[in-house]
Amino acid sequence: MKKTIIFLSISVISLCAPKQSYTDGSAYALRDYFSTKNKEIITTSKIMKLEDKIYAQKIKYRTFSSFGKPQIKEKIFIIKDINSEYTFVEKIEDLNIIDIAYN
Repeated sequence: MKKTIIFLSISVISLCAPKQSYTDGSAYALRDYFSTKNKEIITTSKIMKLEDKIYAQKIKYRTFSSFGKPQIKEKIFIIKDINSEYTFVEKIEDLNIIDIAYN
């Protein structure tokens, strides 16, 4: 009986957070942002819950400048649950603001 209760509680928790891609670890809500060929994901963090229906994920990715020079960027992406659908709403470029939460 205890095993069944634990399994049910874990499955309910997993339904509440945005789903991540099995291939690169990014949230499915960020698919449109990373769908171009010039953005390649290097590493991703776990999706963290900030507030009720607001989540964040830190992603390091490779991109190219307007001059074609390769760059590595790391940003925190804010994902919000709007009407039971997860939507990318903001990216934070200054990682010093929230970086403490990921350490």
